[in-house]
Amino acid sequence: MRRIIGIWLAVLYTLQPIAANAYLAPSLTGISGSRDVKVNELVTITGYRMDLVEEVLVDGLSASFYLESNGQLVFRVPALTEPGDANVELKGEFGNLVSNNLISVSALELPVDTKVTIGTFNGFVAVYTKNLEGHRISMQVGNTWRTIASAPANYTENLTKVGLNKIVTVMVYVDRVLVQVKQVIVR
Repeated sequence: MRRIIGIWLAVLYTLQPIAANAYLAPSLTGISGSRDVKVNELVTITGYRMDLVEEVLVDGLSASFYLESNGQLVFRVPALTEPGDANVELKGEFGNLVSNNLISVSALELPVDTKVTIGTFNGFVAVYTKNLEGHRISMQVGNTWRTIASAPANYTENLTKVGLNKIVTVMVYVDRVLVQVKQVIVR
């Protein structure tokens, strides 16, 4: 009998304490609204224990998010998300919770003959557009934003002074949807 009690006590002392929330993890029940979304759009996901989420990834890209309630979490589709079905991953102390093909990211539909070209010369970043008359064009060159509320002509040239031999990321939005991203060395 002493031997059995001794073995039992040895087993008790070797067990590690279990954290109170070790078995708690968020559960995802769905999304609020349409699963068809655009880049930079807000998506509301529903479920339980959403307050445990510390990071949201969409197809591996970090997404900004906020907690609306314990049962709703809202995230923004990252700017570089490719069109098509996207996986949403929730991360936290609980581990990872992946939902395959939760949303479908649609591409911006522009007329076929439109074009956006990004280039550099003499310390300037140049963004050229073709056949976007009447569309809203926004450009982020490094930390500098420029917006044209309504493109005045079918061909536009937009210059931003940056300085020689600097590396900047240029993002061009048409009607508030990202259409092109390019990192350039300013020549």
